[in-house]
Parts: sequence; structure tokens; C-alpha cells
Amino acid sequence: MAEQPTTASQISEWLGQASNVDPHNLPAGTAQSQNNCYSRYGGELNVRLGAQNIAALSSSGGVMSVDDIISTFAYERPDGDFHVTVDEDGDVIATRASSSNTIHGGDKAEPWSFVKARNGDLIGVNGYERGIRWDSQSGNAEELGIEAPDTAPTVLHPGGGAATANGDYTLAYRYVDDTLPSPIVSSLSPAATVEDVTLNDKFNWTGIPSSPTPESRVTHKELWRSVANQPNVLYYITTITVATTDFDTDTSSDQTLINNAVADPSKKLVILSQSGDVVGRRQGIPPFTKPVVAEFQDRMFYAGWPKYTTGTVAISGTTVTGSGTAWTSELAIGRYIYVVGATKPYKVSAFGSTTSITISETAAETVSSGAKYVLLPPPNERNAIFFSHRDEPESVHANSVITLQENVRDNDEIVGLIPFGSLMYVAKTKYIYSLSFLKQPTIDADIRLVSHRGVLNQRCWDVYEGRMYCMDRSGIYYMDLGGAITPISLPIQDIFRNDTSPLDWANSKWWFCVSDPDLEQIRFHVGYTADSSTRPMRALVYDVRKKAWHRESFVWELGGGVRFTISNQTRVVLAGERGVVLEASAGKPEFVTSEVRGTATAGASTTLTDSGASFSSLTNAPVAIIDGTGKHQVRRIASHSGTVLTVSPSWTTTPDTTSKYLVGGILWDWKSGVMSVPANESRDVQRITTHSASITAGNHDVRFYIDRSSTAQNWGAAQNTEGVKTEKDDPDAEMDESKSNGIHRKRFGGMLHRGHEGKELVELELRGHQGNSEVKIFEVEIEGVSSS
Repeated sequence: MAEQPTTASQISEWLGQASNVDPHNLPAGTAQSQNNCYSRYGGELNVRLGAQNIAALSSSGGVMSVDDIISTFAYERPDGDFHVTVDEDGDVIATRASSSNTIHGGDKAEPWSFVKARNGDLIGVNGYERGIRWDSQSGNAEELGIEAPDTAPTVLHPGGGAATANGDYTLAYRYVDDTLPSPIVSSLSPAATVEDVTLNDKFNWTGIPSSPTPESRVTHKELWRSVANQPNVLYYITTITVATTDFDTDTSSDQTLINNAVADPSKKLVILSQSGDVVGRRQGIPPFTKPVVAEFQDRMFYAGWPKYTTGTVAISGTTVTGSGTAWTSELAIGRYIYVVGATKPYKVSAFGSTTSITISETAAETVSSGAKYVLLPPPNERNAIFFSHRDEPESVHANSVITLQENVRDNDEIVGLIPFGSLMYVAKTKYIYSLSFLKQPTIDADIRLVSHRGVLNQRCWDVYEGRMYCMDRSGIYYMDLGGAITPISLPIQDIFRNDTSPLDWANSKWWFCVSDPDLEQIRFHVGYTADSSTRPMRALVYDVRKKAWHRESFVWELGGGVRFTISNQTRVVLAGERGVVLEASAGKPEFVTSEVRGTATAGASTTLTDSGASFSSLTNAPVAIIDGTGKHQVRRIASHSGTVLTVSPSWTTTPDTTSKYLVGGILWDWKSGVMSVPANESRDVQRITTHSASITAGNHDVRFYIDRSSTAQNWGAAQNTEGVKTEKDDPDAEMDESKSNGIHRKRFGGMLHRGHEGKELVELELRGHQGNSEVKIFEVEIEGVSSS
């Protein structure tokens, strides 16, 4: 009897990954798993384009350190944008046009939150140290705000023609940074009151102390006083140098001060407005304890409740001794320490060293060394949102705070502030609230619970085409401008379920999201426990147009991603391990502009040797084993000599002389659903046919899994026909992609007898690599099977 196919399954549409479903019910074209490949064009399975090294922004160009990058931000400026990064030492670095500058020397390797203020300044916070402000012109960033004088001036009134009426006067001074287009000032010093000033008297400022010592950004002091019996309004007197401590020519009459203020309103300070708003003393320093910053309606908002847990501690009396801790005064003083084994939290009153702090009361118990702990801001700050004065991002008064009132059963912390449309959303880990106000947030702020979904952190959201895409512990969703929530991660929801999740939730504070307008994708960068890494090495990618998912994997730990202008185009820039800065989806190979191929002459646990090679400028590039021993492994090149590549991490299977390698290679794989082999007692055609684009060099493999086995089925014989090569006892059928017509066929079946256990279910896996030539697979046809 002639061979006739009983049934056939065709894959000409590539529908993305749907792992959250019984694989027996997957339609053709939908994948159980899909890594580094997706349908960029209709009817094609495409391997993702490689991320290319940006020498002008990265350590490979000699402009940055080789420390890992843990946060990124695109700081847009009229004269050219800066790529702002934070490295593992906590240093903040601004890079532009092959020039890099450390603008702030930090001390905590924690995620930073950045925002560009309306005046153009860069504002950054991390919740563990004082925030920063940078104007893009100065060599260094300034610490946020200016610390105010803490001592009142000493003032006499010996006579000489200042006042115009009898009465009492209020006098104070403040520090000023006048190096910026809009001067930055401190709050006023404590006030001095001079009573019973006589007609035509004068004021003699005999003591204007510099206490505390003015910060380096302070350029001068300003003197202010009231008119008779009006302590709520102060008027500008004069400016003196930082070093000047006296002023004896304050002889302006009250009317002169009033007239000056009429001509120049900046020379008048109202201490309290009629509504009770603090005006004249509003210039407090933004709190050190807030890791999230956002601008909304011309004000800067600061929120969050950071937890510091590094190391272990012991308590004895009022002394807390740390082991492996890295405390600072800004991190410790004023916060509360919760120690396992202690009966209550204790407020930290003094800082001694990186391993020693003092608590404000004697502990009720002694806690032995090795105890776990957490340092937290004061409990009343957990739901506090501090805000600045209008158009003064560095001016935050202690009373300028909104407290979010929870009305749900769960309590969680604020982790994000998201300006979106006409509202600002206050994101917690499980809930989202909307915030709006008319003029003064302390009076007319309106906060409402809008969603029982949250956000993992301030970096796990992005806005694209009028939708806010977010990731929380329960999955991924988007919110529209009306506040409606639409979950979108159902096809891959198993990734988020506790019993099936591969995600490394312990390190989720490092995860981030970035939209790619060029590819119309939303990329959620996450970490898997299998990666044994701190920061993300994978991405869950959502195609906005096709509503399809795929996964991507990288050889670097990535610390952040932003949209950045490159050659007048908006591109996605990724940054991470060893100072690597990459343009996503920028070339066919990964990291390098041109692939390097060869065959190993030796291998060890962390090396690959090719005695005939001359390796150059390959540090941080990926190297993939594409054939032979150790096939389908990829590692980062940590260093190299002329003939030896040293990789990180170690090889799982050590390469040998059969191992072919590809520097710049992107490994990809796609696995179908389960298909049935009909139980016919005849020899039917069971064959796979693939149609792909012809390329210069390369191959992809076809592997079969029989009856739900987790191990691919070995081929029984060595053959090389119709563009397909197999080896006996090897599971890979290699499809030669250089075949001119791009069509490959391979028989995989035989006779099935009804009633006998045997080959009844089949799963198909495609996998391969991409280098200089782009891989495209148009169609796969599997004959002799049917949907299960």
C-alpha cells in the first residue's frame, strides 16, 4: 500500500507562548515555551535582534567604571541627553558623548528613583541617604535642600534712624545658593524679637552665627526683618558673605522696606498664609527616608518606606553592634530598628560607625549576635507622602505631608508614585490609590482607592499609548486613563503562581519595565531562581499589537532600562553587569557587530581555548556552543587572551575538541503543544517539513518528545538527506539553513499497533542560534499527527 498521510498539523502563524494551559489544548502556532524568538512579521518566526554594545556610554568605551550598573535614567537636556546610572558602589554617573562624570559619590547599592523637575534639574533619591539635585552644568550634584541656621541672630537697637514707629520687631536670616538661575534658599533661622523699638531707632546685628556650618553650595546669607508689630511678614534687608557675622547699617525705615517689596515681591516673606500654609519657612530639606520621587502639578512628591536588612546585629544596653552592616548616619539616626528576639522596636539616636549605633533607651533585653533585623523609617511615615512647595522641588516643610488612609484589610507599603493623565497614582504592593488636588494638597487633596492591584516597585511600570502597564505579585496588567484594569498575563500566569513560579521574588526590587515603541512591545525584566543572579537576566515580553507573549534571556545581569535618543531615534537602552550599556534590538548578533566562529581545541570549567584564534575586544560578549559537546550553552566572556576565552559563570558541560562556538550568538528555542499520533495499523507518513530563509551559515535543530517525556527522543540512525542531518543516539535533527530553497524534510515515525503502548503523543521543539544572519522560519508542517 502506498504511503498516505492520515492527518497533518501546519504552523504558519506563530501565536506566542501560552504556558498557562494544558499543552494538549494548544492550537498550532502557540508555544509551551518560547525563548528569544517571536513573530516580528506576519507568518514568520523571528529570532530577537541582538543588543549592541554602546561604546560611547559603557565601560567598553573607557568612559565608565567596570562596576555593575543597578539603576538608569534618561536625563533629557536641550544641549544633549545624559545617560544617568548608579553603580554597585552607589555612585551616580552621568554619561554623554563618550564623556562620563561621577556627579555623586554614594554609599548604598540600592535602586534610585529619578525625575526631571520642571526647572530642568535632575532630582534623585534612594531612601537611605540624602537625595541629590543636579543641573547638568556643575561638575557635581548637590545634596537636596540647604540645611537652615539653627541659632537666632543677636540684634540690638542702639538708635540711629531705622524704625518709623514704636513697636516690636522680628528678625531672622537664611543661607542662599545663588549659583543657579533660580536661587535655592534654606529655611529661616530661629527668630530674634526686639521689643519696644523707639522712633527713628536702628538695628545692630551683632551676632549672625554660621551654625551649623553652611554647606559648600551656600554662597551668602540674607537678612530679613518685620515692620513694627507685624511678625507674620518679613522684609529683605541685605545680603552678606558667608563669613560675615555682623551688620550695623540696618537703617531702612518700615515704609522703605514696604516700598521695596511692592517693587520686587521677592523681597517680602509671608510666614503663614491666610489658609495656614507655611510660606516663609517652607524650605525644609526633603526627607532622607523616601526612596520614590515624582513630579505632579508643579510640586515634587516623596514617598516610600525602605527596609534595610544587610548583616546581623546584637543588642546590649543602648548599643547595637552590627556584623556585615554598612550603616551611615543618614541611614540610622531617627529610624527604628526591629530585631528578632527583641520585645519592641527601638529608635536610633546616634551613629557610631558602620557597625555601631546607639538606641534612645536601654533595651529591655539582651540580644545575642547573629540576630536578623530591619531598619525602618518612623512608623507614622509608612503611608506618608511629602510634597514640596510649588516650583520649589527642594523645599519640603515637615508639615507638608499627606497621609494615605487605608480602608482595606491588608496593610502594605507605598512603592511607587505614577503621574498618569490628570491624576497621580500612589502605588502600593497590592493596591493603587489616585491622588488629586486643586491648589494646596494639605487642604484639598483627594485620595481614593481605585484598584486592588499593585506594583512591585517604582520601576515596574511604564506608560505606552495611553495605557499604564504594571507588574505586581499577581501578574501583569494595564490601566487605562479611566482607571479600568485589564489583566494581560493570563497566557503565562503559571509564571506567577506560587507552586509553578520560576521567579526569584526575593530580588524583585531590582526588576524593571520599559516599553519599546519601535517594536511595540512592553518588556518586563525579571529574575529566575535558576539564574542564581541578583538582578534580572530575563524578560517577559508582551507584543501590544498581537497580544502575544514570549521570553528573552541574556548573559548579563541588567540593572535598568530606559528609552534614550540615539541618532535622533528613540531606542531602548539596557545597562548592567560590568558597566555594560546596550542598545536593545540593534543588530543580528549580540553585543558584537560581527560574529566570531570557530571550534575549540580545549576546554575547562571556565574557559574555552581555540589555538588558532586571535581573540580581540570580546570582553562581556556572549559565547554560545552551537554544536558538539556542551551544545546550546551560552556564557558571558569575562576576559580573554589571544586564544583563550574565560567565561562566567562556569560551563555546565565542559567544551572539548568537538565543540563549535559562536561569539555574539543568540540561542533560541520554541516548543509546540502536544499532538496525537493516530492509532492506525498501517505505515503512514510521519514527517516534519520546515521552510526557512536561507542564510550563509547556521542550522536549527528539531527535537521530539514522546509520550510527555522530559527528555528528547534520540534518533536511531545517522542520516543526511533533504537538508537534514542526524546522528545515531543524538536527539538533534540539524536543519541546514544554508540550503538554497530553505525546505527541510525528516521522517520521524513508523508503524503503531492498536492496543500496544508506544508512541502516541508527540511534542516538537525547534532550537538554534543566530549570528550575522537573521533567522526566519516561515512554516512547519507535521504529517501524521493531529491536535491532541
